Amino acid sequence: MGVILGVTGVIGSGKSTACRLLRDEFGFHWIEADALVHEFYRAGGRGYEKIRSHFGERFVSKTEVRRPILRRFVLGNHQKLWILNKIMHPLITDELNKKVDQLKREGKGDSSSDVCIEAFYFEPQDLGRSVDHVIRIEASDELIKSRLGERFGPAEELEKMILFQRKILRESAFEEIRNEGREELLREKLAQLVGRLRREH
Repeated sequence: MGVILGVTGVIGSGKSTACRLLRDEFGFHWIEADALVHEFYRAGGRGYEKIRSHFGERFVSKTEVRRPILRRFVLGNHQKLWILNKIMHPLITDELNKKVDQLKREGKGDSSSDVCIEAFYFEPQDLGRSVDHVIRIEASDELIKSRLGERFGPAEELEKMILFQRKILRESAFEEIRNEGREELLREKLAQLVGRLRREH
């Protein structure tokens, strides 16, 4: 297997843009942890049942977990966030490992094949074990707000989310890649990173 790269960063920082460039420009296979969470949060999914069991009926509808309500509930509450992470991280890690194994079985995971995994955080004892290296995409609050606009919800809730996520990521030692909003500059930085990682791997 080639390099397995974790890509993290606060909401709206450009994680998906970086992963798209890694896929389209450098041949990485792209796995989105959030897409796995969506599957787990559907009615009948393992995440759905665990959220209902631990947090209560008000956090689920008949079809899925009510993510905005759950997000507001854990935002700023480290104990609740810790519980949520303990519930979801093992499920996500297990599924990510299955995805990587599937790439190998399909013949897409030879020694020259690389994978990027997009996720908010790579806990060293969970998701962090699945990757060789982690980068943190960093962008200014102004760029994030202009990028997300009103799609996230109230501006004050977005600001709170950014502050909360930055606090968590500041405690990590992930390599930082600045995203100034210009894809060509981000592509150049990623090219340098990929070249270095492939030489070292």
